[in-house]
Amino acid sequence: MCITLNILNASFLSLLCIDFLEVNWVVQLDCPEDANTYIHHAGRTARCHKGGQSLRLLLPSEEQGMVEELNAKKIPISKIK
Repeated sequence: MCITLNILNASFLSLLCIDFLEVNWVVQLDCPEDANTYIHHAGRTARCHKGGQSLRLLLPSEEQGMVEELNAKKIPISKIK
């Protein structure tokens, strides 16, 4: 089985200013200021009614607050250990 993934490695600035097509994954290495910013960045995978995945890495000190914000927005999350 052959799978093609289109992965974007970009700065915060490029995520704000440029619309990328065909991005399957967004990997975010820094904690966003709030859930709305997370949604905006993760939304790069969902262009033209297509789905995608987002992976957010958090420090232990960031986890509780971000999980609470995402739960309040009804964003499905899974913790990977």
